[in-house]
Formats: sequence, C-alpha cells, structure tokens
Amino acid sequence: RGEAVAGGSRGDLYVHIRVKAHKKFTREGNIILSEEHISMVDAALGTEIDVETVDGVITMKIPAGTQSGTDFKLSGHGVPHLHSESRGPHIVGIIVDTPTKLTKKQKELLEQFKGAKKRGLFS
Repeated sequence: RGEAVAGGSRGDLYVHIRVKAHKKFTREGNIILSEEHISMVDAALGTEIDVETVDGVITMKIPAGTQSGTDFKLSGHGVPHLHSESRGPHIVGIIVDTPTKLTKKQKELLEQFKGAKKRGLFS
C-alpha cells in the first residue's frame, strides 16, 4: 500500500514494467534462442563458430553436412530455473547462406560439383 502524503489518503501503488526485446536473443521460458549464419562451404565441410551467449562467447563445432534450419543445444547456457541452480539450454539455429554473386571460376567449380553429384559420388 502507498503511504499518505501531505494530508492525502493511502492508496495502491501500480508499477508497469516493460522488458525491451534483445536484438540477438529471444526467450521461451528457461530457453534462450538465437541464430547464426554460416556459408554453404562451412555447412558442407564443417567448421567452428563463435557464439554469443548470455555468459559470453563460446566456440561451437558445426559438423560437416549441417543443413539450414538445424538447431544445436548448448545445455546450461539458458535462463536459471526458479528455485534451482540448474539452467535451461541455449538453442542455436543455423542459417546457411547461399551466395548470390559468383565469379566465373566459382560457377565452374559448382558445376563440377553438380556433375559429380549426378554421377552418384555423393549421398
């Protein structure tokens, strides 16, 4: 209850809190969600990327053959559970970027790759 001021009566105090959306993370309960972009070459061959978490930057391995839309779970990097010391996961969604501008040489190499795929050299 609010305190009376200068002859006024006591009343209720209402507080409105707004939480501003983070530009990188979203939250669903105890889960933190984010997205990372990688090149199609890194997706095909595998790579390591630095991922920003609420705890700081960590290095995450991306296995060869990763598809766009694949989610990776970083256990214990989400929001703490209420009345517990454990934390939810941080889910990192991978977006594979496809190039829109290729040099003549890059196009030739991709055509060779396409031909090898047609011959059954890739699964």
